[in-house]
Amino acid sequence: MSNEGIAPEFRPEPHVFNKSWFKRLVAMALSIAMVSTLVVPALPGRTNADAGEPASVEEQSDVDRPAVANISDGNDASALEMSVSDAFLIAYLRCEQALNDGAYLEALAFSEECLSLAVSDEETVTALAEKGNVLFLLGRYSEAEDAYLQILSTDAIEAVSEVSLYSRLAQCRLLEGKIGEAMQSCELAFQAAEQDDLAELYALRGVILFYGENYEAAKSDFQTALELGYEDTELLQTQIDQCDQLILIESEPDTETSAAASYAKPEPSETETNAAKYYFAGDYRQAAEEFRKLLGKSYYYTDMQLYSNIAKCQYQLGDYAGAVESCTAGLKQKGNDERAALYTLRGSARMALGESALAAADFESAIKNGAANPKLNALQAAICYYFSDDFARCIEIGTPLIDTEGYEEAAMWVALSRYMMGEYASAAELLARSVELDQTYCRKDELYRLKARCELQLGEFTDVIESASLGLIAGAESGLRDAWIESELYNLRGSAFLSVGQYQAALDDLKAALEISDVESYDLLTQITLCSFLLGNYNDTVDYGSRAMEAGEPTADLCYWVGLAGFSTQQYEKARKVLLKCCELDETKENIWFYIGVCSFSMEDYETAIGQFTSSIDAGEPAAARSLYNRAICYLQVEEYKKAKADLEAAAESDSPDVAADAADLLSSLKSVLG
Repeated sequence: MSNEGIAPEFRPEPHVFNKSWFKRLVAMALSIAMVSTLVVPALPGRTNADAGEPASVEEQSDVDRPAVANISDGNDASALEMSVSDAFLIAYLRCEQALNDGAYLEALAFSEECLSLAVSDEETVTALAEKGNVLFLLGRYSEAEDAYLQILSTDAIEAVSEVSLYSRLAQCRLLEGKIGEAMQSCELAFQAAEQDDLAELYALRGVILFYGENYEAAKSDFQTALELGYEDTELLQTQIDQCDQLILIESEPDTETSAAASYAKPEPSETETNAAKYYFAGDYRQAAEEFRKLLGKSYYYTDMQLYSNIAKCQYQLGDYAGAVESCTAGLKQKGNDERAALYTLRGSARMALGESALAAADFESAIKNGAANPKLNALQAAICYYFSDDFARCIEIGTPLIDTEGYEEAAMWVALSRYMMGEYASAAELLARSVELDQTYCRKDELYRLKARCELQLGEFTDVIESASLGLIAGAESGLRDAWIESELYNLRGSAFLSVGQYQAALDDLKAALEISDVESYDLLTQITLCSFLLGNYNDTVDYGSRAMEAGEPTADLCYWVGLAGFSTQQYEKARKVLLKCCELDETKENIWFYIGVCSFSMEDYETAIGQFTSSIDAGEPAAARSLYNRAICYLQVEEYKKAKADLEAAAESDSPDVAADAADLLSSLKSVLG
């Protein structure tokens, strides 16, 4: 029996990401300092089923299922994985959901609940960090400071990022007007910092020095932040300009004809300095209000810059629609100083709103208007084109970036687009590169899964086996199990084993896939049925085949395997029923009427069997000679001896030696009866 075409056809699925794809783009797209990162330790991967409650974090798509509820900056190298109780985790997730919804008082109540449920130092630190974050967002800086200070008194401070903790303390103290204490906290953050943290810390310390009226040192820190790659260059340059003016005023404060007096710039207003203070301290709600007050009134900011700053604040607050509106207002202003940045920011906000096509257009407009980093904008546009189903444009704009240092991850988006367009060979090649990329959008085992899918479509079964095996290893090494991905990797590898005739290996993998998925998958059950049939495990064939028929609409092949297995295990009634269904779907299956006839004969339904054997003979089945002999037996059972004799005589002349011999013997033994 041929086993060609037994591997299932895996069709391109919906987009490989749903909501979490946007996370890293936020950091990549925004031109803002991220010193204000919330101080929360990384919780271990827990699923909703573990918690016993529906998820309150982002939904899981077909492919992209982040398993870590990490509400910190995602780069917390010192984060401590810990065991948490179900009740604590549920309260924590509810707190996060309330934060996402902007329900801060509700979030505060849940953070207090977390604190009351904490049974370990690590859980206590988590609850205190969460409480501090909520209090900070409520503008209750003194209480937030107390919560963070309590963390310092525990034995589990390693459960949080010290850089983020001390930065947040510095921000609280700056907003409380405690300049000296803010500086102390900032210096402690510097001691714990790595290279990637320095630009943000210099910007924060510059603001603290500015409010301590040490303008020379503040200017130096702002300049260092710019040199280290701080992205919001416009806002820092404004701070440097204000420092220059205040330094000049301080140098000759009492001379009307001094250089200060002749210098055209006025002393920065209280609103201008406060706006920067709130912004760099992470109080984006208050910063937005201060920036809005300056519209049409500021010397140091153009209205275009002010709308840009307001939009940045709204973006940080999760008010993406408001950010789009402010960016649009900014783009209507005269001048070009912030035009590219506004297009980039509006694109990021639209991306967050799921308006991928509009976001892509904004990123391309940013490039046309002299974006500071056109390659970055091109990558963002390529990603958005992928999500707006414009796969050809994603490939067009993303392909030139593939071999560009720092933007190699474009290979992944081009690979996904080629996969969606059914270009499996090129997709598989790019996915092989993608698994080596340092990116946080997509799990490595997921990329191997997609690569194996492409290879299966191409009939490269050995490569499928290798890719699926590497995917299973990558999933195990990650420590964050995704049952859905793991199940399909076993499924893909099992399908490949099945296609190359390694039936036992295929059966083991397919059963593993079924067990992990915990779903009665028609495709999986069908393949397990076939493996069992090919291995001669006929009872299992009937069992899994019956389950497959309950899970989906049976095919002729499935009915045939189950019917023959039932026939082989003498389950004649079930076998006949299933084989008759097979006949309705495909009457050309080998010896189908012969097997149905034997089932009817075995059930002593001779009249029915006669008709079925006749169908076998008329169809010229390979077993037609045996059907002729069997029909004679049926005629004997119903005492139609003339017909029986005619069939036996015909069978004795058949080309089948066994049938001819059996018919001759029976004719001889029944000579007295048949005449």
